[in-house]
Amino acid sequence: MKILLKKINLILLINLLAVFTFAGEPRQIAKGAQVEVPPDMHLVTDRTGARWLLPLDMDTPPEREVVIAYYKAKKEPQLLYKIGTHRVLDTALSSEDTVVSTDKEDSRNLMRKIPQAFAEVLYLEKAANMHANNSRDLQSLGLFGPAQFTTFKVPYIPMPVSEFEFAKISNYAAKQTRELLEFQKEGVPYIRFFIHPNYVKSYEDLIGKFGIVYHYEGITSSSPRSLIVIDPDDSAKVHWIKVSLHKKLDGSVRINTDKKARRAIIMSEAINEVPKDVMESYKLSFMLEPAAFQPKWKIASTIHREVDPELLHPAPGTRWIPAFILQNTGDDAVPELNLKDMIHLSGMTPEKFVDQKIIRPLLFSYLNMGIREGLPGELHTQNFYYKLVKVKNGWLPTGEVKFKDNDGFRYDTELALRQKRGMRFFSEFDEPFFWGKFSNTLGLGPEGIPFLGSWYYKLIRNVNGFETLSAYMLRALQKIETEGNWTKERIQLLFDDIAAQEAKKITGVQIDSSDYGYAKDKGLNKILNIYRTRLSGEADTAQRYDEELQKELAEEWRRLREESRASALRRTVGKDTYYLLHVMSDGAMVIEARTPKTSIKNPDPTIGFAVLESQNTLIGRQKEDHFKNILEKKGFWRGPGGRCENVL
Repeated sequence: MKILLKKINLILLINLLAVFTFAGEPRQIAKGAQVEVPPDMHLVTDRTGARWLLPLDMDTPPEREVVIAYYKAKKEPQLLYKIGTHRVLDTALSSEDTVVSTDKEDSRNLMRKIPQAFAEVLYLEKAANMHANNSRDLQSLGLFGPAQFTTFKVPYIPMPVSEFEFAKISNYAAKQTRELLEFQKEGVPYIRFFIHPNYVKSYEDLIGKFGIVYHYEGITSSSPRSLIVIDPDDSAKVHWIKVSLHKKLDGSVRINTDKKARRAIIMSEAINEVPKDVMESYKLSFMLEPAAFQPKWKIASTIHREVDPELLHPAPGTRWIPAFILQNTGDDAVPELNLKDMIHLSGMTPEKFVDQKIIRPLLFSYLNMGIREGLPGELHTQNFYYKLVKVKNGWLPTGEVKFKDNDGFRYDTELALRQKRGMRFFSEFDEPFFWGKFSNTLGLGPEGIPFLGSWYYKLIRNVNGFETLSAYMLRALQKIETEGNWTKERIQLLFDDIAAQEAKKITGVQIDSSDYGYAKDKGLNKILNIYRTRLSGEADTAQRYDEELQKELAEEWRRLREESRASALRRTVGKDTYYLLHVMSDGAMVIEARTPKTSIKNPDPTIGFAVLESQNTLIGRQKEDHFKNILEKKGFWRGPGGRCENVL
């Protein structure tokens, strides 16, 4: 009893000391953490998106000392064996020993080896990146920071495929991606698992078991964990590898979690299902992420992105720029590639130019993907590019955009289903709706309906957010039009006006201006929920009246829910629930649960969805064959992607 009391008193003392230690002192708050704000302090979000508790008389966080830590080898590495010309070592090198060049003009530097057009994009991502140049956290990466032009060896661990918890290379992956990642050793399939040279300590157990290779060369992009990588023996092939950084930066540890690995694949597969001509009509292109690997017993993974050929070799008279450089309008402005010069060249007013050339093209592409295809994404300005065309005295935007960072997207399965997009890839995952983030991060509207508004409001139009287009446009316009009365309220209203207009073109739904504007975050959600209800009402419901089929589907629904293959539900499944079996364009099957008890207040009959297992599994093949036979027998079958109609 005395020991217990001593422990309790010790805990109370520690908590009391923590209160006194932090009382009135600035401190950073972890992302997503709930915090009670003391009366003598206030919560502040800095330009990196990090949250701070600061004394009331302090508006900006204190500058922290920059501490750079490099990995130091424990012993001199020894050669184990060779994979072709690749030397497999028994232990890691000191990270500073992996440096090839720090001068971008050096012939050994990766910037001098890759195609010039892409080198120009990469230069802008680094030299014109205000966050990379100013962030104390990013400066603590030293030679490996995104503002540095360091070329360094990017190591890989040669590992058998059987040693991975998750290993996926999509069917559409380019040949050079497969050649980079796959090889065989004594008839056993292996994977090159790439890691960061300064964070090899987290993989010492794997290195001790399989060795490590230092052959490929890389350089950071605008993100410290996104590396541009080449084979020094074949620099024409450029790769984009997203390794994990086992270090806390801007409030969070920068590792690619197991969720990120799977979501990158799911989202890239879903994006790849959108027909090419449809994507072109959205004036949009993507850099897909067709491969991801997570070793057993590790939560960290590595994701592979394919570099769009348009970035490497753009059409004559065109180029691409990272969106975030548009904020640079003063001494840090890139000549001809900044908002001020473009506005002057266009002859437009600043507001009209920003409306028609910057905001509207992005929202046109973003909303078409989010509303039509069910694929909204995390579009802070590091995640997209604008295409420019050369004119007489400079460059102007064409209206085309390019998105990247697919694990930041979310899969709204219902909207993809209404388009009859392929879902075979989705059925291959054991808990598809969990990995696809069907509802959680999408946000929920009335009756648990997922919507895309959360990303739009947080990462595009929020003037207080991290790397948002709205914040950048506000800062730039305030400098360009000093008498223009540009305020948070005005810029957000401009964004919301455009969003409402573009969403109406897609859905036909018009909302009142009182539904949106500064501090109002529900306008897009209202449009999407109305649109979703309309699509649900247009679904063919002939299957509803076949009692035998309904019994079969009800049993299968229950089984799939028990197997964690069903989405979040908007209502409770009851005796009146009926089911529709959807056959997607690639033959995948999805069951939709619906209620006949709709109302004026809640007219959407959809309850939720469940996806059958993949054909790669025995139960998946059996179930698909079973339901195909039932649909054919009853006259509902119209083939993959066709309408199921009762023709009896």
